[in-house]
Amino acid sequence: MAKILVVDDYAALRLLLRRVLEANGYSVVEAATGSQAIEACSTGSIGTLICDLLLPDISAPSVIAVAQSMNSKLKVVVMSGQPDSPTWKLGVSEPYPMIAKPFKMSDLLRLIGEDDEPAVAYDA
Repeated sequence: MAKILVVDDYAALRLLLRRVLEANGYSVVEAATGSQAIEACSTGSIGTLICDLLLPDISAPSVIAVAQSMNSKLKVVVMSGQPDSPTWKLGVSEPYPMIAKPFKMSDLLRLIGEDDEPAVAYDA
């Protein structure tokens, strides 16, 4: 099974997402920065990227573009506390599902479960 990469500079959110995703049978890798995310994607084992819109070092659209150049079938979900941010519109070649923070875990599980293994609705 391909791994899910969770990218967010907020450690508590990464930990929460890891726990919920692992409880639902997913294998999870974490990254706090865009650079770490690109490094994790270079292993070739990432099937889904859950990425915060605002990262401390590299823009999310740049991370997504590099990650997709390594895996053209990569599933992408963008998280944001600012879902109307103009940053999202810069450098994005196609729209990706965006989930606004705070969100229900069941909504995230539904997004990552589409076209994949069915996700179990487990909220933390």
